[in-house]
Amino acid sequence: MMDATVDSLGGNRFLEEGCKFCGYLIEKRIGTGGIGAVYLVRHEMLDSCFALKVLDPEVAASKPEYVKRFLREARIASKIRHPNLVTVHDAGYDEAAGIYYIVMDYVQGSNLRQVLGLGGVLEDPEAVRIVSHVASALDAAQRFGVVHRDIKPENIMLTSDGIVKLIDLGVAKVMGGIDTLKTMDKAVFGTPLYISPEQATDASTVDTRADIFSLGVVFFEMLAGKAPYKGCDTGEIVHRLLSSETIPDVRTLNPRVSPKLAAVMSGIRAIEPLRV
Repeated sequence: MMDATVDSLGGNRFLEEGCKFCGYLIEKRIGTGGIGAVYLVRHEMLDSCFALKVLDPEVAASKPEYVKRFLREARIASKIRHPNLVTVHDAGYDEAAGIYYIVMDYVQGSNLRQVLGLGGVLEDPEAVRIVSHVASALDAAQRFGVVHRDIKPENIMLTSDGIVKLIDLGVAKVMGGIDTLKTMDKAVFGTPLYISPEQATDASTVDTRADIFSLGVVFFEMLAGKAPYKGCDTGEIVHRLLSSETIPDVRTLNPRVSPKLAAVMSGIRAIEPLRV
């Protein structure tokens, strides 16, 4: 075994399996993004598995706003304890490797996007169960004044025993505080297919209602097999979102959806977001 060094990550290189990092043994890489990677690690002393999220040193050096975003995620997530939210256990900066890192629960399972990719749609009871659990997590976040701002299938995990976990507070904001991700007026964060109209114009001012709207869009997709708004590019999606266009009746896309749930879906475009 060897200790991790800075040369093992940046420039499309990664921490190697079997190396040691801050008291953890790297078992395998389980995810890769544009600004870093996530690893399955084992705590050497506790012999317990965790997920290690690291920020690419080259990104950290060239884009300090990403360091702020990374550390904000750790601070926010460490304060909220809820069975449907991933718990953060540790975070820091390893000077020897030049790497910022977050240690969190390892969620063994699939994200909702992968689940929908296998089956296309979910049955009503399962869709309601998932939405209810995510809504419960958002309620806990609201009590801490936190708005997630990126509710989408990729950020909803289903563990191997069926537990729902909401992940990724990287673009979250604290209501009433200065948005440290806001680099310009009318800043927009989130994924176009799922954001609310107000978030599409200025994400720095949104509150929990924006998350509820996004969860409603995810709910629609679980039942219908696709999101209510589509487009060839981000601009077209946002234009349709901000227009007076009504969403399709979910039962025309999936006749098995109950009339009661279809009625809930009809409220997704209302000014007041749907409540689960």
